[in-house]
Amino acid sequence: QGSTRYNLPISDFLGERICVPPSTDEQQAIFNLLSSCDKEIDLLKKELQEWENKKQTYTKLLISGIVRV
Repeated sequence: QGSTRYNLPISDFLGERICVPPSTDEQQAIFNLLSSCDKEIDLLKKELQEWENKKQTYTKLLISGIVRV
């Protein structure tokens, strides 16, 4: 898979207002939620890779005739 890089010049952001939660408690709660989401995504990616490995193994076994359906 390829990747594409887009340029975002700083001038696109000058003059923009950025909303920041007023309290550090709220900021911490948002951080904790996003961290939990990141961990869940990592676990799901790992699980997907495991399933893809199993699929590849079973495909090889079926094609080679070692396992029959």
